[in-house]
Amino acid sequence: MHLADSAGSLSVGQREVSIQKIRNVEIEDLLGRDPVEVDLHGIGRHVGGKVVLVTGGGGSIGSELCRQLASFRPAQLNILISMKIMPMTFSKSFCAYTLSCI
Repeated sequence: MHLADSAGSLSVGQREVSIQKIRNVEIEDLLGRDPVEVDLHGIGRHVGGKVVLVTGGGGSIGSELCRQLASFRPAQLNILISMKIMPMTFSKSFCAYTLSCI
């Protein structure tokens, strides 16, 4: 997606205001904070080949966390889900991984 911001430009009523400067909107503009650098190699060393438990794995953040953790190839990924409908969705979304998920 491409977003642009017309820094300081404004259209008031039927009066046309010329746009003098348009700049690309960066993800940092939307964060409202400094971005965090993630050590993916370090996470992979810590998680790969180990048994991992994710609680709250049925929500939007928890399920995304599980998808990302699965890419590091843990020996077993245990996902604690409190919703009844999510396990079927999970089994479909993890088909690409040969992991033991319970």
